[in-house]
Amino acid sequence: MTADEARELFSEAYDGALSAEQKAAFEAALAADAALRAEYAILCRTLEAAHALTGDPELREAEALQAWEAEDGDLEVPDLLSGVQAKIRERSGGRFYRDRFAEQQHGMGWLLILALIMALVLATAYVGLTYVELTPAP
Repeated sequence: MTADEARELFSEAYDGALSAEQKAAFEAALAADAALRAEYAILCRTLEAAHALTGDPELREAEALQAWEAEDGDLEVPDLLSGVQAKIRERSGGRFYRDRFAEQQHGMGWLLILALIMALVLATAYVGLTYVELTPAP
């Protein structure tokens, strides 16, 4: 196993998800390369420090569910989406999450102009078609 192949298996090795053959090859690669062994040790220490700071995420989720169930589901979940979208809209100058339809001024003027144009086209077509004479073929 090369050092690059061993680096690709760092996270699986840390999680203990390697097969027996992969584990043996991984440990052999670590034993043969001191720099690779140091990289893996640094990764392990970093991940352990991160887990110590945050705790086990699955445990925190289970505790939150138990607390919610203990309150008979009366826990009010805040709606964060609209606030986050408003903050993004504010910071981006309206480029993201912009409600263009609600911000438009909906006047009846353009509908009236469109209706008049359609009526004019229909009237022109009617007048043109009524004065067309069909000439018989010779």
